[in-house]
Amino acid sequence: MSANHRWEFYLDARGLWCWRRVDATTSIVSDSKRCFPTRDQCIADAEKHGFADRPARRRRLKAVKTAGMRGSRRDAGRIGVPGPR
Repeated sequence: MSANHRWEFYLDARGLWCWRRVDATTSIVSDSKRCFPTRDQCIADAEKHGFADRPARRRRLKAVKTAGMRGSRRDAGRIGVPGPR
């Protein structure tokens, strides 16, 4: 994995936790194939796909709540992304 990739953990519109790995140009490199009821379950799945959990950083990870946003799941969590009309 490139050092320029970052991991995002977010709540989808249903209130489930999902993850995605984003490159420096904010293109999605990979994402969770399913979402999870708890953040810990989501992180465990991300670890299976290369996420290296650092306990000090875990406290700082912020969730982006996307409930009520329109748009595709791929755009979920991006602020200001208009949804389909």
